[in-house]
Amino acid sequence: MNFKWNADFNVIFAAPASGKSTMARKYDNVVDIVGSRYKFLDYIPGNEETKELECRQKNPDYPNNYLSAIVEAAKNKDNLLLLPLGKSVNDGLIQKLHKKGLRFAIAFMIDLQDVEKAMRERGNVDDWVKRILGGYEDNVKTASELATEVITIQKGQHLEDALVEYLKSQ
Repeated sequence: MNFKWNADFNVIFAAPASGKSTMARKYDNVVDIVGSRYKFLDYIPGNEETKELECRQKNPDYPNNYLSAIVEAAKNKDNLLLLPLGKSVNDGLIQKLHKKGLRFAIAFMIDLQDVEKAMRERGNVDDWVKRILGGYEDNVKTASELATEVITIQKGQHLEDALVEYLKSQ
């Protein structure tokens, strides 16, 4: 089953724990481009406990390998690409994609308590949660200034709910 996406962009940087992976599992045309797969040589799919731990072996090709994967995947306009918001700002990816002329949206959760609760429920370690929350508002501000569209995930919503509302408003 495909997610019916008809906006003039197909890349969305979304808040952590907002439902990117859930949508990718549910819809054939939704691609969750996980940054850790490109950032670390010892990537372990679905392992939230080790996400971004400093002891992991970094990939020397990062972030250029990730940037290339995003640009290549965005060429297929039938797909909806979902990427992590915070890491993408911190590592300069959003800024580089903006300079390349790639149109994208950001989707952020308006309630920081929702962000924290969702990250803890999926098993993120305390240091990771604190780091994400500490830079969340700055990341949203930076990304909002560069994005084609800004989509708000309201309290209690998931990413899919917010995207459906966005499409209805267009």
